[in-house]
Amino acid sequence: MSGQKFYYPDETLARLVISRWQAIGPLKPMQERDLPTSADLAVVLNVCYQASLGEEEGRKTTFRVCLHEPEVLKNHVASVSGAQMFFDTPRPFSPQELRKLSPAIPPAGNVLLIAKQTSHWEIVGLMQTGFAFAEQIRSGSPFNWVRTPPDSLTISCFEPGNLNISRRGIVFLQLHDAMIVDPTESPLDRGILNEKFNGVLTELAADASSMGSQIRPDDLKPAADGFYFSFLNRLLFAIHEQHHGGTLLFLQPANVDKDLRTKYQTKHIEIWNILLRSLVDFKHITQLRAEAKDQGLAKEKYSSFTTLFSNVLSIDRNLQEQSLLLAALANVDGALLLDFQFRILGFGAEILAREEFQFDVHMSLDPDAKSTTSQPIDMYGTRHRSTFRFLRENPGSVAFIISQDGSVKGACSDGEKRVIYWTNLEMFFKLF
Repeated sequence: MSGQKFYYPDETLARLVISRWQAIGPLKPMQERDLPTSADLAVVLNVCYQASLGEEEGRKTTFRVCLHEPEVLKNHVASVSGAQMFFDTPRPFSPQELRKLSPAIPPAGNVLLIAKQTSHWEIVGLMQTGFAFAEQIRSGSPFNWVRTPPDSLTISCFEPGNLNISRRGIVFLQLHDAMIVDPTESPLDRGILNEKFNGVLTELAADASSMGSQIRPDDLKPAADGFYFSFLNRLLFAIHEQHHGGTLLFLQPANVDKDLRTKYQTKHIEIWNILLRSLVDFKHITQLRAEAKDQGLAKEKYSSFTTLFSNVLSIDRNLQEQSLLLAALANVDGALLLDFQFRILGFGAEILAREEFQFDVHMSLDPDAKSTTSQPIDMYGTRHRSTFRFLRENPGSVAFIISQDGSVKGACSDGEKRVIYWTNLEMFFKLF
């Protein structure tokens, strides 16, 4: 498969981690710190990788490990009211020890601290980082009002053989199925798949502007993009977490009867209205925060700020509930049908694709589909084949296919009737 490079956790990968770490930079006013040597870091990566491949009493191994930097972590613990716990006798940093500790230390809110002692690495203790950041990521919320994890190199494992490498909650490198993945290159952020949503994103900004927000649509557009795709990621994550699988089709309402037999047809517009209210209130809060920073807030405006803040949190909870509703509908055999405003058009839909058409399907290795691999459509299973055929005949539509094993694919057709899909989208909403 051209364009793909395969990596093992060795010094080559360690050098790549070091270069990416330096590109992010430290939190101000902290000074940049050097990571361990590539040889030492390769040992850490290798231990984590080997640990991820085993189980402890039938349970898969999940963990987060963090380099123990006393001054960095002391400042972090003080700011989040967390706690550090050190072992009287450090434990060996080994795959076996990580597997033993895995069931007792949930990685979403805790991290194991490791340090180099002369010639070997040890687990010196653990630190509570709090569950708020993890819950924010799990919910897909666009609001970033919780403290991030510490500014230390952190390696996380949630699936066998896959490692997330992060700094203060920013995953800057992933090892996935022996391939290096750049987590900043989501096909939903830019490229062919993203462009399928251009029209509805412009519409969201225009509708929010017309709600008396006194903010021009162009000024709302970046926030509108963020809110829209945050909810989409939230929905995909909710379906992914059910481990049932499902197919999500975005299409124009006029096409609901084209190549489809829908068992349960409906119309539900609540989600779009919630997104609009959330976006408008968020922009008002942003304006008030900027004003407070410059000159402080009068009593009336402070009262308005607290009311808006409460409203936004309530609306955000409502959006989470809506994503869970859609995820439940996706459990019904057949596809869940939505228009691009997240209006529910139906569920339990059977795709009536004509089997006589033979064509190649292209797996993209980048958001712009400049590098792809292809194989005949007959190489795929029934659900994938019918979805790909539908997209070829309905080029304005977008599909997301969630497998029972948790993998998420996004697919669409380009202007040349070339069906393209992007795999492993679940990596872009996994935990840090």
